[in-house]
Amino acid sequence: MLQPFAVTDSHVTVNITGLSLFGLLKRWLCQPAIRAQVLLFLQKMGEEQWSKLNVLLLPRNVPCSEVEKQYRRCVSVQTSSNCTLSSGNTYTLCEGGISNCLWPKLPPYISVFVLEVGMEYVRLKLLDQDRNAEGVWERQISLTGLDSVPRKTEAGMPGAQFVRVHIDEIIQRVTMVMPIADVLLSRGMISLEEYGLVRAARSHQDQMRVLLCSLLSQGEAFQSEFCKVLQEKEPFVMEHLGLTSR
Repeated sequence: MLQPFAVTDSHVTVNITGLSLFGLLKRWLCQPAIRAQVLLFLQKMGEEQWSKLNVLLLPRNVPCSEVEKQYRRCVSVQTSSNCTLSSGNTYTLCEGGISNCLWPKLPPYISVFVLEVGMEYVRLKLLDQDRNAEGVWERQISLTGLDSVPRKTEAGMPGAQFVRVHIDEIIQRVTMVMPIADVLLSRGMISLEEYGLVRAARSHQDQMRVLLCSLLSQGEAFQSEFCKVLQEKEPFVMEHLGLTSR
């Protein structure tokens, strides 16, 4: 039992000696994992044939909506963004298999890289250089048909807000969850692991709950795109809820 070294009205001070070897070496033996996210923002360059793709590496607890406010002139590119990093490791961003950037060791927790893109799609891969260039995040991003104006309801409600307002009805009424998940997977909006969790759920209500848990954490752009997919696959349900095409 520890004996108090000093006692005040608000604190008790104890004297601890002889820390275990594990406690002293834990910092070197175990690298703390960082739950991170990769966010993409496409900036059109006027009449030019190329655009700027801003690639942001951030902790996962940073709200996507707050980041989007800083990139109002850009189009948020929907893709599955979650990844897990190791503190202190060095990461390389590759485009089409060519190393383009060496990100600094983490922390710092915020890294930004700008790519000049002029194609219909771009393939990005994030490699951990301290683990023999192991891939920790990889996506093929479609850059065609991007629209910075979110779809709205008849009353002018943005698609992301529509999803949040009608979340209970969406869970109960939407039955074609797997066809919706197929589209989201093909567009890179959910990962293969998330797709498997949706498929493993027992009922269509549980499947939609799993799907929404992923999408609601991704930001307003994801939810607006999800709203479009809902209207494609469940037009009568969406019409009943008040969503109409523009």
